[in-house]
Amino acid sequence: MDKKIRLLQVIPRLDVGGAETGCKDIAQFIAEQNYFSAILCSGGEQIKNIDQTKIKIFKFSVHSKNPFMIFFNIFVILFIVLFYKINIIHVRSRAPAWSCYFASKLLGVSLISTFLLIYAANFSLNLFTLMALVIAIGLVVDDAIVMLENIYRRVEGGESPLIASYKGASQVSFAIIATTVVLIAVFVPLVFVKGIVGKLFTELALTYHSQLLFLHLLRLHCLRCLLLNI
Repeated sequence: MDKKIRLLQVIPRLDVGGAETGCKDIAQFIAEQNYFSAILCSGGEQIKNIDQTKIKIFKFSVHSKNPFMIFFNIFVILFIVLFYKINIIHVRSRAPAWSCYFASKLLGVSLISTFLLIYAANFSLNLFTLMALVIAIGLVVDDAIVMLENIYRRVEGGESPLIASYKGASQVSFAIIATTVVLIAVFVPLVFVKGIVGKLFTELALTYHSQLLFLHLLRLHCLRCLLLNI
């Protein structure tokens, strides 16, 4: 069954920049296809360039890194998602991403999160940064499968999901950490390459490192929690 797109994009501010322009362009494109498109932000200069008869704009302090505001934002996003029946959330920057992550886990909506370093360093989405994302995701998925299989094997052996998640993750955690350290060390020299080529390889290395570390934390600490439901 064809499911209509109802997109919510979350970004700290709609000021001048590549991420902001991309957010606006995506919103306009979705609206032109006669789908629901909305943006949640704390304001910005580009709001005046958006046709608000076609694109819904929500203003709230999603730019805040305050833990209490992040927690409060969860309920704001939950309200928007429930009221407007959002089925895709596109998040930019880490603080709103955490709010959307917990909201999405409660509602089961799709989550696409771009990472803080790409936004903060003003990197562009080019072949190098995209290649770094693909490489990091592939490596993390491989290790996640190893952990998943080890935990599930213990569950099938008769252990409870809680015990299996704890013991199974502990068995492979050291190997996963060692692999991550080696993979990070391999790409460190690229940061010190000079010139135009060096700038491109620096984007590749930093994007790769940030995604690998972020997903490594999720893999070690969140995956075992999610597997308690098996």
